[in-house]
Amino acid sequence: MFDELTKAAAQVLRAPYALISIMDNVQAFWKSTYGLPDSMRSEDVADSFCQYVVERGQDLFTEDVRHNEITRSNPTIEAKGLRAWAGCPVEFEGEILGTLCVIDSQIREWTAEDRHVLHALAAIASREIALRVQVRDAQRAAERATSESARIRSLLDTLRASLLPPLLPTIVGLDLGAWFEAADDGNMLLGDFYDMFPLGNGRWGLVVGDVCGHGVEAAKLTSLVRYSLRSAAVHHRDPARVLEEVDAAIRSDTTDVGRFATVCYFHIDTREGIQIRWARAGHPYPVISSATTNARICRGADGPPVGITIAGGPSTWSVGEFTLEPGERVLIYTDGLTDGCCTSTGERLGEARLLEIIDRFDGVGSEPSDPSSATFVAHLTGAVRLEFSVRADDIALVVLHATPVI
Repeated sequence: MFDELTKAAAQVLRAPYALISIMDNVQAFWKSTYGLPDSMRSEDVADSFCQYVVERGQDLFTEDVRHNEITRSNPTIEAKGLRAWAGCPVEFEGEILGTLCVIDSQIREWTAEDRHVLHALAAIASREIALRVQVRDAQRAAERATSESARIRSLLDTLRASLLPPLLPTIVGLDLGAWFEAADDGNMLLGDFYDMFPLGNGRWGLVVGDVCGHGVEAAKLTSLVRYSLRSAAVHHRDPARVLEEVDAAIRSDTTDVGRFATVCYFHIDTREGIQIRWARAGHPYPVISSATTNARICRGADGPPVGITIAGGPSTWSVGEFTLEPGERVLIYTDGLTDGCCTSTGERLGEARLLEIIDRFDGVGSEPSDPSSATFVAHLTGAVRLEFSVRADDIALVVLHATPVI
């Protein structure tokens, strides 16, 4: 761009030489030249005619530099063979950086048209500099934003990991699987979680939950729910009592009635088969499936989210019970799994479509080639990624598959 400007200046003003010179306190650097050897890229400020434009803050047109009171003391006049010289300021944000100038070895008079053209070309050079600075600043801002976004994502990933167990336990008679995936906008912590922990003597606690809110507040509430539930589960075998204590913990921790969580809690006894007692606090119902029966919604436990104030008295939760027979599988998940929009229809996935996906894996009437929980989770998550156009919410899920005890 600058080369085009110096070429245009020389040709339109019919001068043999042109250059764009940028000055500091020591040197005049030639950003672009026309008619001069490429090896000539700078000169001392004391030798430069650019200094006169910068010092005076205005253009300079002289017919013969030898007789002009401003330029006649320049020590390089004869060495350079200069006679006529014309320069206009090149500026950035009100500061004169240097000049666009044309040089002639012959004495000549600069016309009004010459002056107009050189001013116009110098203005273009100034705008080009401003544009390049804007582009550079935008690129640097984008780089900083990308770096900051990566930093935030890393912190969020670390925080999410701290809210999930690093590994699922090994339990005789159960094949376990789990999955967590953040929403498509990974820059927000939304508070879906799961946890599984021992209660001693062949008993285990399992919770899948989803807290209201996002960011730091969601993380704080998730931690409160997880650890208050763990503590309550140690003291109470009744899942309803466990939820009561979690509810009380949330209420005592804050006066903000907008803070609540949906929870599905399983008390699992593996001493004689897989006996499950469970309570549900406003959470999606679990799904039971196998290779011999179609997937079905597991009902029988109800109650409001923990932390919600109910008119007329404290909240209560009913308790459900069932035995997970060998070959059966139970899926516990957060609503991000069923609330995502399908790519094909634009409608939410919903429970009915989820059951279809599960039945497709089990192929009712024929045993899957690999019925493990890991394979089931891979099937389910693959279908979710295929079905969803946008995942606006986190997804957390846990699978329990009862296996024969040998």
